[in-house]
Amino acid sequence: MSSAYDQALSLEQKGELASAAVLYTDAGFSKLNDADFEFGTKYRVGFTTLLRAISADARAGNQTRATAIRDVVVTLIERAVDADSRADRILQGLYYEWIGDAYLLTRSERTADYYRMALETYENHSQSEFLSWDMEQEFDYAHWAVQSYLSENGIDIAEELPSLDFPSRIEAKLEYAESDES
Repeated sequence: MSSAYDQALSLEQKGELASAAVLYTDAGFSKLNDADFEFGTKYRVGFTTLLRAISADARAGNQTRATAIRDVVVTLIERAVDADSRADRILQGLYYEWIGDAYLLTRSERTADYYRMALETYENHSQSEFLSWDMEQEFDYAHWAVQSYLSENGIDIAEELPSLDFPSRIEAKLEYAESDES
C-alpha cells in the first residue's frame, strides 16, 4: 500500500478519523490512477481503500464528504460490475456487496437492495460459470471498513464478519441494514 494508506491507518488507530479519511481518499484514488482506471487488482484495492475513507468520514461525523465519496465509488464500482459481470460472477457479487457497504456506511435506504443483489448473484451461479467462490477470501481486506464502522457503533456482528462465508456475511449485513431502516 502507499505511504498515504499507512499514515491513514496510523491516524485511524489514534482516533483521528477525519484526517485518516482524507489520506484514505488520497490512497484510494492513487490506486485507481495506478491502475489507469482499468479493472484489476489495483482498481479493486482502490475501491476498498475508498470504503475505508467513507467509513472514517462517517465515524467522524463528516456525512457530506462520506456521501460524496460514496457516490463516486458507487459509480466506479457499477462500471466494474458491467465490465466484469460477463467474465466473473464472483467479482460481480463482491462488487454488489461493496456497493451495499458504501450505502451502509452512509445509512442509505439503498443498502439492502445491493446486499440482495449480491446474494442473488451467489445463488444464481452455476459451477460452469466460474471455478469457486473460495477466491473471494482474497478480498478479506475489504471487510475492514464496515467492520470498523459497526464495531464503533456497538453492533455485535462486527467481529465475526471476516470469518463468515459469503452468503452468511451478506445475510448478516442485510439483517443489520433492514433493522437499521426501521
